[in-house]
Amino acid sequence: MPNIKKKQVLCDFWYFSELDGIACPFEKYAEEKIGPRFARFLLRFSVLRALLLIWLGRDFSLIAPDWFRYGRLICVLQAILRNRNIFIFECIDIEVGKKGPIVAAAILFVYKYVIGPCMRASVVAAQVFTNRERQIFMERYGLPDDVLHVVLWPLSEWDSKVHNGSCIPTKAMLRSNPTSATRGGYVFAGGRNGCDYKTLFEAAHFGNWPLIVACSGKDLPRVTALNKNGRATVFREITVVEYQRLLAGAAICALCLKETLKSNGQSRLAAAIAAGVPVVASDVLGLEGSLIDGVTAIAVEAGHPAALARAIENLMNEPEERRTALTVSAKQYAATFTPHDYFSAFRQILLRCLESKHR
Repeated sequence: MPNIKKKQVLCDFWYFSELDGIACPFEKYAEEKIGPRFARFLLRFSVLRALLLIWLGRDFSLIAPDWFRYGRLICVLQAILRNRNIFIFECIDIEVGKKGPIVAAAILFVYKYVIGPCMRASVVAAQVFTNRERQIFMERYGLPDDVLHVVLWPLSEWDSKVHNGSCIPTKAMLRSNPTSATRGGYVFAGGRNGCDYKTLFEAAHFGNWPLIVACSGKDLPRVTALNKNGRATVFREITVVEYQRLLAGAAICALCLKETLKSNGQSRLAAAIAAGVPVVASDVLGLEGSLIDGVTAIAVEAGHPAALARAIENLMNEPEERRTALTVSAKQYAATFTPHDYFSAFRQILLRCLESKHR
């Protein structure tokens, strides 16, 4: 068994693999402490998983829960126990606006008067991807500004390993090398979260370019309804390899997003940059710091199909050298902040938190 005492953070998030020497993998530690069979049973349930992280986390200065699975729950539990030792990676809020006014008001009330006080009592640091998200967490949860750290998602290439079998690039997926493909004359659009398919299909009616769409299963009925005239070729729940093949063969990637006020689209932008495919992207707050007009992509106003169609048409009609110039500038920009830089930033933040805890 490794010398766990040297590891200061018990981490239930895939980042532990990139923070060796500071973070200890929670699942492995749980199996070593209580036995593989019992641990695997408990880890299947979010509530039990959170309780087990709290219990085993007593040996560590900090714990890093899976925010997307049980993040708010563990903040409440630690606040009750009066333990302020939580570090949150990828702290992204839910899209409250789409819940309807009554439900949204109820959620915001709970956030302000229940979750907020618990987070202030239990969280030592949290990472967000944009300044807008930082502001939202300060307003909704009352978190002080020194707790929230903006660390942008790197747009440069990752190691050649994949973290899940999703058909759509996500922040929990590490890039594998795209399959080489002959560049086609089609526009490729794909995504799992925040996709504005209405604007995309309306834009497609303005142009003559072939369109290929890769969507999730939950979005298929919506996409099918919008594609009733067969304007696009649609793929559902394709593999990572197939996604990369279609992306690599595209003339242009259309990153058509809704304005959700939360981080979205960085992984898809990074995948297109790595594949050398020029991007036309919706200028949403979720891409703040990543979408640089004329550098990483061509930015268009969100929700405007005519503007999206015009930008795609203009880029499609540009000489190959100019489209190449955009992909080159995107790769140069991406190279200024690499995955190594990304995790180095976390090391510095974690070390400061640990130093503060040990004073």
